[in-house]
Amino acid sequence: MSPAKSTAPLLAYFTAFFYILFSLIPDSHSMMVAWSWVFVWQIGLFCPLVWFMVQLWENRCLYLLGKGFDQFILLILFSIGLSTLGAEFPAQARWYAWASLGFIATIYPLSQWLNNPLGRYRVFLGQGYLSLAFVVFSLGLWLSQTFLPEISRLQDLGVAESQLKIDFSVLALRNWAPVGHQNYVAGYLILCLPMLVGLALLHRDWRRWLWLTGVVVGGIDLYTTSSRGGWLGLAIASITAFCFAWNFSQIRKFWLTLGAVLTTGILAIFVLTNNRLYRLVMPILQGDGLGELNYRWVNAQVGWHMGAAHPFTGAGLGNVTQLYQKYLPVEAGRMSEVIYQLHSTPVQLWAEMGIWGICLFVGSLLFLGWVLWGLRHDIEGMHRQDRILLGSIYTGLVGYWGMSLTDYQLDNVCISGIIVILLAILAAIARNGQPQTSLPAQPVEGKLFGKTRIVALGLLGL
Repeated sequence: MSPAKSTAPLLAYFTAFFYILFSLIPDSHSMMVAWSWVFVWQIGLFCPLVWFMVQLWENRCLYLLGKGFDQFILLILFSIGLSTLGAEFPAQARWYAWASLGFIATIYPLSQWLNNPLGRYRVFLGQGYLSLAFVVFSLGLWLSQTFLPEISRLQDLGVAESQLKIDFSVLALRNWAPVGHQNYVAGYLILCLPMLVGLALLHRDWRRWLWLTGVVVGGIDLYTTSSRGGWLGLAIASITAFCFAWNFSQIRKFWLTLGAVLTTGILAIFVLTNNRLYRLVMPILQGDGLGELNYRWVNAQVGWHMGAAHPFTGAGLGNVTQLYQKYLPVEAGRMSEVIYQLHSTPVQLWAEMGIWGICLFVGSLLFLGWVLWGLRHDIEGMHRQDRILLGSIYTGLVGYWGMSLTDYQLDNVCISGIIVILLAILAAIARNGQPQTSLPAQPVEGKLFGKTRIVALGLLGL
């Protein structure tokens, strides 16, 4: 039985269903902590765990990702386990650890569908259609539930039509849809917009215009979020795309330079016309303090003291909310008095996982660079499709890494889900046509309960 046929298709479809559901349902992040949606997402994260265990049972072995991905995942699992053991609130830590395992488990059965270019294309295309639905749904919800009601309100107040505009410094007017917060929407867009660009480059028929339309709508969608981290991520993603194309694409350097200049100009125009970004920069330039960034400085102090009190284990996954008041500086007063996250992934990981969290955050970027360095001589000889997919994946992941400096979003199903998909495709491309190795190397067919099946039963018991 081939590896691709040994997994349970029904579990894969259930996993995909829950992923799509929590990507598109309005206000999904808030609904995850409300009954009965808590039960729904628990089932959704249990499906990939069962899918993974069924794979172990049927294959009698674990097909490895290769190229260092398995070792990095082991480091993640070790860090999660250590953080859970040292948690001040163990129940919350176990809860978050279990959710993390659901995402990590997905990458192994998914990888068996990606061993050939057609499989990678289908998964990438499927995520592309979901991303297209996301940007259309997001902008449509914002227009119908935020923009048009605000314009109607201003008209009722007698504001002249020439002065009608949206003030993005007002939190309620930024694009929250469908995830529930403008920064979450921006984070997802940073990951998916390079995919839409890649699909536009990949197709040469009418679908190219479909994907280009998605890119334009997605860009407008990003603007309506007025997310400062989103613009930072977009700038870093643009630089990454330019560097990748300069070194590995067959496009003439003149056109690449022209594209870089135009992109820089467009980004500058969007930033300068956004009143929220203007109000962020001006107080800093005028020496009036950090302006709107003051509360982030408070969060950073809390995260630093929380991690410093537990440097080798962190306070525990999911413990930030419970311990926040304990480490809140007295001089902060009522500023940022109640929070649900520390508004920075490295700060959050340091607080919850200690030194291991920082190692994972910095190591993730170094690992991506190491994988690309290992492929540098093979990229030009790759199939055109894989070359485009590789550029799109690196653009999205590196751009999101930059944005994650300003926010913590890994508890969003849609964001962690797309990261898992991109990493699985990247691991398959990095194998460069080599077959997946297995553990054990020679599965024993005659035994009903081999070592791998015993492991699968043990995981099911846990």
